[in-house]
Amino acid sequence: MRGVSFGGEGVENLVPSPRGERRAQVIETHVAPGGSPGPEPWSHSGDLIIATILEGTLEFRFEDHATALQAGDTISYSPADPHSWGNPDDEAPAVALFFGMPAEF
Repeated sequence: MRGVSFGGEGVENLVPSPRGERRAQVIETHVAPGGSPGPEPWSHSGDLIIATILEGTLEFRFEDHATALQAGDTISYSPADPHSWGNPDDEAPAVALFFGMPAEF
């Protein structure tokens, strides 16, 4: 698995999907307590993101709402919609799988 950085603090991203696959991409994201890619909402290209929480809690924030997901929960959204996410827990790390369609890099 190759690592990739999108910035932020307390976030480690690993990409298990093949480099040449352009239809979809999987990113395994490990988030330290209080970690996030950044406080400001962002958007990016793509058609769909599906995120599944494997461990801990991640809070996803959108323009009109926020939702906290626990291990076993899944969310889907358009990456073109401004969004952010982070680990709201002060002690426990979180792990999520992000499935992006199409692949971005």
